[in-house]
Amino acid sequence: MIIAVTVEMSQDGRPAKAALRDTGRYYSGDPVYCAAADAALNAINNPRCQPWPLPPEKYQSWKTMTFNFDPRDF
Repeated sequence: MIIAVTVEMSQDGRPAKAALRDTGRYYSGDPVYCAAADAALNAINNPRCQPWPLPPEKYQSWKTMTFNFDPRDF
């Protein structure tokens, strides 16, 4: 199971919006998927990890990113 999250970043290196790519599976009520998806979103939005150390001069290349969280890797 891979949790794909698309993140729109603000120019100061903070996530402005994080959205699951597979919302249908999330809202289907699969408890394992929901737990993993919630953990992925919490990791992205963790205030202790803000701002992300991204080069401001390359904002156009990192303003939208997709992360694939695979619980098998943890």
